[in-house]
Amino acid sequence: MPAPSAQDLAAAARQCGGARDLASARRLHARVCSSEHRASLFLANLLIEMYGRCGGVEDARQLFLSLPDPNVFSWNIMIQCLIQNGLVEEAAGTFDQMPVRSIVSWNSMIAANAHAGNMRQALDLFDRMPQKDIVSWNSIISGYVQNGEISKALALFDRMPEHDVFSWSAAIIANAQIGNLAAAVIIFSTMAEWNVIAWNSMITLYAQNGFLRHAKSCFDSMPERDMASWNAMLAAFAHGGMIQEAIDLYHLMPRWDTLSWNVMIFVFAAAGKIHRAREIFDSQRERSPSSWNSMIAAYAQMGDLEEARRLLEAMALPDPLSWAPLLAAYAQKGEIAEAKSLFDRLDRNKSIVSANSMISAYTISGKIDAAATIFDQMPQRNTATWNAMLAAYAQSGDVSITTRFFHSMPARSVVSWTTMIAAVSESGDPGLARKIFDGMLDRSTVSWNSMITGYASNDLSDQAIVLFQLMIAEGVQPDEITFVAALAACADSQDLEQGQRIHSMIAEYDSKATSTTIATSVSSSLIAMYGKCGCLETAAHVFHSVARKDLVCWNAMIAIYGQAGHIVRSLETFHSLHLEGMLPDQVTFVCVLADCSHAGLLEVGYQIFCSITVSYGLSLLGDHCRCMVDLLGRSGRLEEAEELIRSMPSQAGSSAWTSLLASCRIHSDARRAARAGRYAKAPVLLTNILVESH
Repeated sequence: MPAPSAQDLAAAARQCGGARDLASARRLHARVCSSEHRASLFLANLLIEMYGRCGGVEDARQLFLSLPDPNVFSWNIMIQCLIQNGLVEEAAGTFDQMPVRSIVSWNSMIAANAHAGNMRQALDLFDRMPQKDIVSWNSIISGYVQNGEISKALALFDRMPEHDVFSWSAAIIANAQIGNLAAAVIIFSTMAEWNVIAWNSMITLYAQNGFLRHAKSCFDSMPERDMASWNAMLAAFAHGGMIQEAIDLYHLMPRWDTLSWNVMIFVFAAAGKIHRAREIFDSQRERSPSSWNSMIAAYAQMGDLEEARRLLEAMALPDPLSWAPLLAAYAQKGEIAEAKSLFDRLDRNKSIVSANSMISAYTISGKIDAAATIFDQMPQRNTATWNAMLAAYAQSGDVSITTRFFHSMPARSVVSWTTMIAAVSESGDPGLARKIFDGMLDRSTVSWNSMITGYASNDLSDQAIVLFQLMIAEGVQPDEITFVAALAACADSQDLEQGQRIHSMIAEYDSKATSTTIATSVSSSLIAMYGKCGCLETAAHVFHSVARKDLVCWNAMIAIYGQAGHIVRSLETFHSLHLEGMLPDQVTFVCVLADCSHAGLLEVGYQIFCSITVSYGLSLLGDHCRCMVDLLGRSGRLEEAEELIRSMPSQAGSSAWTSLLASCRIHSDARRAARAGRYAKAPVLLTNILVESH
């Protein structure tokens, strides 16, 4: 058998790296060492690169250290090996030891620090570079965009001596992230040439802002498409909830790659067709780490944690992202001990990503001290780490600790500022929240939404509406959450004129986006707004115009009919809900029982109350008990009302006792009122009853 040539060995090294097959990589290394090419620096560099792709960092390190005279390519490849395996600090140490650095060395370290969220280090490297090329500028700008520091990204973009398509695309994405869709479109229209990368950026831009029709129009207008174009449109449909459109496009694609398959795994999992997702996964000849991660995430989101864990354990080289879905899923299910056990198993392989996931897991479980312990023990943190810990403190409700932590952050992204706005608003201080909002250099649509919602939730509907108007005036693109918050403010202030204007905007938005997303998220808010403003028929018209009504829409219409005193129409809507093949939830029953109480429909109300647990298997809430107590009390059946409360001590809170107390006043039952008064938080009402009885 002839000895392998250097070209044969090089091809084998590339193949092993692509397959991430560490065992084969080690056998190939041994084969090179026993060949006449063992002293080839070219092959040694390829072997280091191969080990990096296979996750064999120690093998790569030992080979690099054994080189008698590594060249600049050797150093750069070793740095890249460390970076792609998440060892940015060690990569920085290797970079510092380099006798000679090329522009590639500098660019690699800038990109690595930016990706890790270490923007101070990235900027320091950028400023120290003896010579910069367009890749250097693009790397630092992209880093700022990824970390939410948009104003810095755009300032650097303006300073660039020249722009290429990657620079322009980064500027488009930067404007999109702060909701400035108009500016992004202007940048695209003024570009010297539109190549496929620019078109792809616009598809992603429109999709991220909910304008799937515009995204599809861009896709259809492209003079040529590459694989990224097809995948961008596929991802747009998938994340926009247009599952059938994604499936149809998938079958039209000229070919598929790993990203296409991974998107379809997400699509089928989102559609509840996990078996189809698994078929795609099993059919892949070569699975990348992202394929494994997508399938693990799909099972975790479906709640099949056992299968997700089996896949994780079957994975040859799990990367930091492989563990995150399972950690989050365990936390969501309240199995925090399982999440901690999984995290502890990582041992030396703990990464920033896995630690961030564990902080979030503890936050979901309300274990803020445990989250802080993980944070304090982390040797390295990125922007996402600081934001995760900020979110934990915000959830605790302690605004002073949250504020101190916010001011201690080395860098603050749009997410950081928005978290603070939400935390301060929820604490009941919208004035301070507005000061924080006004101090932001960059504001995303989410930031505006948080402040508008903050005003609305603190009964400052007029300010919420004014801020919404300012948002539109500044050219920031509203989303569905914006419309819901603004409509809630209009409903509370009964500002019909402004509500109608927002309705017109929604219709315009609907023509650019997709009717399905608008219908399910905003229609119920429109129904509530028109109902509270006294336009019952308009509310009903909106309700009947929704093609695919969700339960929130049904509940809104039932509640509006009840509040307007149209009890028969409310109950008819309740029965229609069943005819449409839907099942009521706990909120539905609160609305219907309240209607029965107001109309004095004792028998109907009692039947509905009993059906909650018997027919629908739902647990009773305090509001169900309160409504039933109110219904019995209005009917003069005070003894039964009291017995109901005492039979449900865990569900019946002070509101049920207060309802009974009010009925005692109507029916002049002072003795029962005295008993109810021990539990009801209504001392004035009790005093009045006792005074009246004497």
